[in-house]
Amino acid sequence: MHDQTDNIAELHQLQAERAPGIIGYASRRSLRAGDEIDFFVSASQNEDYDAQLVRLKSPDIGPIGPTFKISEINAPINGRHKGRLQPIHIGSYAYIPGPIPITADFSIRMFVYPTLNNSREQTIVEMAAPNGSKLRVSHSSKSGLTAAIHTSDSLICATSIDVLREHAWTEIKVIFGASNSTLILSATPISNASHLDLAPFTSRIKF
Repeated sequence: MHDQTDNIAELHQLQAERAPGIIGYASRRSLRAGDEIDFFVSASQNEDYDAQLVRLKSPDIGPIGPTFKISEINAPINGRHKGRLQPIHIGSYAYIPGPIPITADFSIRMFVYPTLNNSREQTIVEMAAPNGSKLRVSHSSKSGLTAAIHTSDSLICATSIDVLREHAWTEIKVIFGASNSTLILSATPISNASHLDLAPFTSRIKF
């Protein structure tokens, strides 16, 4: 039986096989003379690659326009570089090494911007404690915004509030009170030109 590590390794291998030979991006979209810029490059087969800085003239504007005119520029980055595979994980997320001690009082504050509300539950944040307990904040068009605490085999408590608005920023707060066995979940829509004076939604549960 494959464990999670094997599954991740297989996913990375599949991504490497399907991805272009070399992909990359720059740390900045524009800069002035003398500024520094970083390039992040992934080579699917850990192969070396060549880099050359060029200047593009006569932008290509379609069949009626002139083609690009390319001229090479001397730069320190020109030449051969050591390549390595750097997997690109689907979706945006942040990983904080744990475990995080959710046995004590704590709070979480975050800003979210939903772009697609559907019936499939999507995890916003998940935190694990040394004893295996977890706090999970998720969202779906059916259950709304939910905060739940559970062990590996049972649900301790959960509380939900309304579905978040699409294409609008919302401030989410989760307050876990281990000392008084309380879980509080709130969502405050951030006002804009079309949504003014929106009241926060709050839910509190004892466990």
